[in-house]
Amino acid sequence: MKRRPASTATSMEAAMRDPRTLGPWLRRFLANYIVIERQLASNTQKSYRDSFKLLLPFISTNTIPGKA
Repeated sequence: MKRRPASTATSMEAAMRDPRTLGPWLRRFLANYIVIERQLASNTQKSYRDSFKLLLPFISTNTIPGKA
């Protein structure tokens, strides 16, 4: 696994601490967990990616702000 520059790692860590930020967590899930830890097939990786690409816009347009 490649090491990122300290400034990038620091900004990513800061973003991951913000509960409103989902992007770094998804990136970590798709790039690290699925690929490295689980070693899933490339078609499965693409399926997860495509599912999130459909799910996130749907959630953003079909949720009521302030409601859980």
